[in-house]
Amino acid sequence: EEIGAYSFRGCKFLKRAEVPSTVKSIGSFAFCLCEKLKGVELSEGLQQIRDGAFNSCISLEIVKVPSTVKEIADYSFSRCHQLKTVEISDGIEKIDKCAFANCYSLRNLVIPPNAQEMKGCFETGCHDLIKLFGSDAMILDSLKCRFYRLLPIHKLCYHQSHHPTETVTDQMKSM
Repeated sequence: EEIGAYSFRGCKFLKRAEVPSTVKSIGSFAFCLCEKLKGVELSEGLQQIRDGAFNSCISLEIVKVPSTVKEIADYSFSRCHQLKTVEISDGIEKIDKCAFANCYSLRNLVIPPNAQEMKGCFETGCHDLIKLFGSDAMILDSLKCRFYRLLPIHKLCYHQSHHPTETVTDQMKSM
């Protein structure tokens, strides 16, 4: 099953979306320009998020990508200005260029160290991340660093610099 390209593009009243486990792919620009979309629940079973799928969902605040997703395509979440937290599970292999471009509010980023291709996916317009790490290259290097109890360095930096989400808070408490 697939959510087809442009399926909900520009839907003015969509505030929340649940993608069931039967959906394997979210088509290109499927939710693009859903300006009131604040939350999206992506279920295990989803394998691919195609080009621009959530582009310009300016109210979207948090994205948790399940472990079954292998690829996040170009511009998938670009221009999601209120996006603060992105949690990507272990299954990811590739995050294409500009997948998170111009996500001005992005502060909390969880990406497993086994993610292979991530070139240029955060450098354009992710001002808060760049301030925290200095450059796109430093973001990627930091994401691959591990220390005490395998806590990624970016979670520690985020915890000290911003108001963490419940997920991050719980992990910090368990230290």
